Amino acid sequence: MKKKNRFLTEAIWVLKLLAATALIGLGFDLFLDPANISYGGAAGVGMIVRQVSGRETILGIGTVPVVALLVNIPLFLFGFKKIGKRFFFGSLFCAVFTSVFMQVFSPLKGTFDADANKLLFAVFGGATTGLSV
Repeated sequence: MKKKNRFLTEAIWVLKLLAATALIGLGFDLFLDPANISYGGAAGVGMIVRQVSGRETILGIGTVPVVALLVNIPLFLFGFKKIGKRFFFGSLFCAVFTSVFMQVFSPLKGTFDADANKLLFAVFGGATTGLSV
């Protein structure tokens, strides 16, 4: 019975992580990126690299997701060594799926007119990505 309960607990954890990464990808592509509002962390570094390099894609994949994943690699290794494998796998899972959802939701960019009201985009982008926490 304990194994079944543990499996269910882990499955719920994975589903929560998937929902959180989907919200981050959605908020980023629908609100933050179209309005050129920098997102923090590795995705923010990806936005800066895209602005400086002028490249929209790397190997056919969006610049921001690729750079975000690359920036996170040393953090994963440090986390694995210092905090443990659950943190490592959870962080790796979230980074990979955030990058995947940023790519999946990228066709939604331009759905709304970002020039109309950047403050509104900031509020909705912050709320959408903040729900993931």
